[in-house]
Amino acid sequence: MSGQFLENITTVAILLAISSSLFYGIALWARRVAPRKPGGAKEDVYACGEEMPPEKAYVLSGKLYDGFWRGTFKTAFDALRGSHSGILDDWLWWAMAILAVLFIAFYAVM
Repeated sequence: MSGQFLENITTVAILLAISSSLFYGIALWARRVAPRKPGGAKEDVYACGEEMPPEKAYVLSGKLYDGFWRGTFKTAFDALRGSHSGILDDWLWWAMAILAVLFIAFYAVM
């Protein structure tokens, strides 16, 4: 491996560590500053400025994006469902193969 390649990998690793640390620090700060039990208007139901009782304002979370995903990716889901074996080792081998191809492509570009 060339020295330039290792230098680029090291730079990316350092930048990733810095950005991860910064994000983690901001998340810890926000968690410390945020109120533990929000109250008042935060718990009121908001429906485009209209008063709405909580009994009428509910969405089944399992069905929130269900129609979108089923309609948009129907052909992809059908193709994947046909080749899906349900065995975790199969998924692991596919993931390793895709990572190997990506690594080789990345190395070819560098």
